[in-house]
Amino acid sequence: YSGPMKLMVREQDYAIKNQDQNGDQSLYLMGNISFENISFSYTENDYVLKETSFDIKDKNTTVLLGQSGSGKTTASLHMKQFLKDLDINNVIIDGDDVRKHVSTDLGFELSDRLIQVRRISGISYILAKQGITTICSSVYMNSTLATAINEQFPTHFINVTRSLQMLEKMHPTYLDKRNVVGKDITPEYDLPGVIKVENTTSLEVFLKKIEQVFQGIIKRS
Repeated sequence: YSGPMKLMVREQDYAIKNQDQNGDQSLYLMGNISFENISFSYTENDYVLKETSFDIKDKNTTVLLGQSGSGKTTASLHMKQFLKDLDINNVIIDGDDVRKHVSTDLGFELSDRLIQVRRISGISYILAKQGITTICSSVYMNSTLATAINEQFPTHFINVTRSLQMLEKMHPTYLDKRNVVGKDITPEYDLPGVIKVENTTSLEVFLKKIEQVFQGIIKRS
């Protein structure tokens, strides 16, 4: 951090003291957090945040939507570190990980994809109730699911886009005949309030766009 920072905790639900082997104690706070006059930079004079104030609400979730290979996982990993550097406790819930370790009973039909999204949402909800910011990623989504998720807890939807021509050249998923999304199952990414981020240039430019989006989310929360 650079410059003065004032940290306030509002609407605190409870605090848990954790004591390590050396007897040192740390305090974990649950509730809404306000940051006032905070600056942050990766390199000197290259500020991502400069003398900025913002609130972070408890139970905050972001869902990255997009076709396989669009950049959801790359964006998730980058934002995990970005939020960690701001001392924001966060967890990634990647749809591929959920499918590999939880949804082994599911296929790729529409009914299975609906269940998969509900499972991702359920895992996120459990973590969000404990005050953990979650970054989820999913290929499939529709307006009914998005509305239900947002009613359950505050959720921001970001659609990471890449041309199908680029995806077919760069990602092996599109050689898999089982991957019906984008063929006979089309996800709905034109959801109310969805934020669109194009991943069509360099990685550096794409990640900077993602950072700017998250800054906006943090300020609005």
